[in-house]
Amino acid sequence: MMLGKFDPDHLIPQTWGSIAAVPVITGTVMALTGSPVAAVSTLAACWAANQYRTRHERDGYLFASPLPSLLNTARQASNEMTELLANYGITDSKPAGTQPGPVLTRHLIKLATGTRLGKLPTDDMARDLGVSTVQVAANAGRGLIGLDIPRPDRQYPTLSELLASTEWQNRSPDMLLPCCPAVDQFGNALVFDLATTPHLVVAGTTGSGKSVAANAMLLSLIASGADFRLMIADGKGEDFADRYQQSRYLINPVDLPKDAETPPAAVAKEIPTMRDQVLWLTQEMDRRLATGDKPFPLIFVCDELADIVMQDDKDKTITKALARIAQKARSAKIHMILITQYPTADVVHPLIAANTPSRLGLMVDKDHQSRVVIGDSGCEELLGKGDGLLKIAGSGIQRIHAANIQDSDFKNIHTEAFRRLNGEWKP
Repeated sequence: MMLGKFDPDHLIPQTWGSIAAVPVITGTVMALTGSPVAAVSTLAACWAANQYRTRHERDGYLFASPLPSLLNTARQASNEMTELLANYGITDSKPAGTQPGPVLTRHLIKLATGTRLGKLPTDDMARDLGVSTVQVAANAGRGLIGLDIPRPDRQYPTLSELLASTEWQNRSPDMLLPCCPAVDQFGNALVFDLATTPHLVVAGTTGSGKSVAANAMLLSLIASGADFRLMIADGKGEDFADRYQQSRYLINPVDLPKDAETPPAAVAKEIPTMRDQVLWLTQEMDRRLATGDKPFPLIFVCDELADIVMQDDKDKTITKALARIAQKARSAKIHMILITQYPTADVVHPLIAANTPSRLGLMVDKDHQSRVVIGDSGCEELLGKGDGLLKIAGSGIQRIHAANIQDSDFKNIHTEAFRRLNGEWKP
């Protein structure tokens, strides 16, 4: 298989053919017109037309690799896919094109009418192709399947690229809490409204990219200029507490009406304080629902959920409180982002899972963990580093790649937010 091999002819398409065409074009025009100016002008027009024709062959997706899309190699790889399928009993298949992305390339295969796909041995296919994993999209179009193959030259998007994307710049003004934490499989920036989620469970093993994805949500939310407040429970005290300790978006007693109870610490690192936050959220939710006073959206970020749930008392006070918030808090403009590296039924309790239909599943160890997170298998075959499966309430599961965040992103976005809140910011 030749995925990833670089050929200079793809950078400057038809290099040698273009060089050979120079004397032919200039000689012909000189013979017909006798004017060297006309010959040079014709040659320049031919070069410009050729560059325009091949422009889209060089640009494969939103965040283009420094190398161009390797079209001939992709065609050869698609032919190899059909041969591979034939080895597993699916004959008469034909290549139907490729859909390149920053991390994966999808090879579309046209199946013969009446072909029963069944369950392909993806592990054996990955071995034969020499890649870490192969995932099959059983319905990639009418009569088509898709084979998703990891690219050897993966291009992970950065948060600054996401915030400069057309999708983010042209987002709907009706979004109350717009987020842009990732790109989809084909490199398009993914924008959604956290207010309609309305809660999100983020789960995956250590190093899978949970905290990076959640930070990308919060930073893009801050960059949007939305008016909201944060409450953070960070049991590990690493990925959120220090990053947002001085944020102007942290909830403060001054933000609340006079009759509201004083909230606990806006950033908690210890289990008792984290539990106090959850119990206060239920009281604040009840107050908002009873009075109709909802001064601002409140986002509760919990990292790690297991720290609270696994030390819950016998009557599951905290678990029931989280489930009750998940059930009713949308009407009170309270939203939760619950993060865990232990995606089991003991941590993501059925009471919580039933009321949090939106999930972000990153790489996990076992199939049953994937089913706890997104209700289906697939997370165990992900690539790590922000590669995930996102399920937003009311829509299907889609493959995403979370943004890469630099330290400068935290500094720049917090500085911009500070200036905006003090009336100094200009878009």
